[in-house]
Amino acid sequence: MSSWNSQNRVVTAYPGPRDSFVVTLGDGKRIDMCSVEEYDTALARASKLAQETKLAVKVLPMTAAELINFAGIKASDLAASTEGEAALRRQVVTTLREAMIEADDRETRVEAQALLAALGEASC
Repeated sequence: MSSWNSQNRVVTAYPGPRDSFVVTLGDGKRIDMCSVEEYDTALARASKLAQETKLAVKVLPMTAAELINFAGIKASDLAASTEGEAALRRQVVTTLREAMIEADDRETRVEAQALLAALGEASC
């Protein structure tokens, strides 16, 4: 059995320098999402879930662009989000604004600014 499909264990990768989000999957379905600063908490919750269920659990760090692609969302669609997408939008916008200010590398700051512009958000 592949480690990606094993029950009662968590498969993960440690967040990279450009990652802003952590998505937790159970049997391939998104069950949690948080900022990368909460990686350890997400991993602990995922470990508990894996021990208590038969779900194949994965904790995946992602950049903002990866998250938008993973969720199948066009950045321009988030500019006119419905109530159901509002929480995701707020988290994406907040994280992108933080990345514009706090990211160590220029490439991440530029990507964050471009995504904010695509969302119709004024840059900081």
